[in-house]
Amino acid sequence: MRRARVIDYKRTVGIGLGAVLMFFPKILMKLVRLLLPLLPVIVLVGLFLLPKTPHLRVQYTYRGDHEHKQYITCDYLGINGVVKVFQNPCPLILFLKERE
Repeated sequence: MRRARVIDYKRTVGIGLGAVLMFFPKILMKLVRLLLPLLPVIVLVGLFLLPKTPHLRVQYTYRGDHEHKQYITCDYLGINGVVKVFQNPCPLILFLKERE
């Protein structure tokens, strides 16, 4: 019996799951590097799109002594400007709707 001789062959290359998973971290890192300079803009746009935005307490009035405060009014500064809130617990950061 004679042996067959191979004259030419084509190698087929398939993209399997292993190849995709090998390049996924590289693609993810390129995307992070691309979006990193835009991070402050993304955060600011995200704050405007939230239903409730964080506001910082800038001024308050209270009665009573320093240890047992009963808050009368609290002024909060946020995206909506200065907002006056009438409530007894007056936290440092308060999440408020657009206009309350």
